[in-house]
Amino acid sequence: MDTINMAVNMAGFKAGFANPGQWIPEIEEPVVAISLEQVDSQNYQVTIRAEVVSPVTLGGQKCEEEILRVVSVMEGLGGSCRITSLEFDAKTELFSMAVLGTFYGDVLDEHWSAGKACTVYWGGQRIGEPLSFTAWRETSDAQTPLSTALWHFRMEEVLDGKWPEVETSSAFTIQVTAGNTTDTYTGCAVTSQERILSGGHLRQIREGTATAKEAE
Repeated sequence: MDTINMAVNMAGFKAGFANPGQWIPEIEEPVVAISLEQVDSQNYQVTIRAEVVSPVTLGGQKCEEEILRVVSVMEGLGGSCRITSLEFDAKTELFSMAVLGTFYGDVLDEHWSAGKACTVYWGGQRIGEPLSFTAWRETSDAQTPLSTALWHFRMEEVLDGKWPEVETSSAFTIQVTAGNTTDTYTGCAVTSQERILSGGHLRQIREGTATAKEAE
């Protein structure tokens, strides 16, 4: 959780570990409370909860905008995110909204990498060494709900010659299995692609969009 707390702070938020047992000062701007939601050591999976709390004077939309910024931070660390609904507490006059970020890998050492517990099939062909796969929805139009927005994805892999390189095609399907969950993204298209030579390894990063997602 230290890694996430530091990243959220660097993104400009006032953030800290959630502790309901302590006195909470008056909140005058959006803040982020971070807590451990669930640890599944058997499947090398950990879920972190990051909750944005915002005063009513800023409105509910401000809370929604800030939670999307937190989602970007957690996805940048390799997390797969799910956003909860917006809530209002009349007693404290605060809006709140949370994102649950699931990370895969060695949860005890906090070295989270989707590749350690993730299998990716790209257009029916298996990706040899995936390092991370993240997917999210976003919209710049306040009138458009996230439930109807396009999916965006980012995949990073190692190209080392052991596995044949998987080429892109039009309107292909991506299937991602992590732990006991399989997500299938359809209508996929690549929007950007780059390669980086680092530490003697050639890494490939591809980003794109998908029209739909189904979970099994």
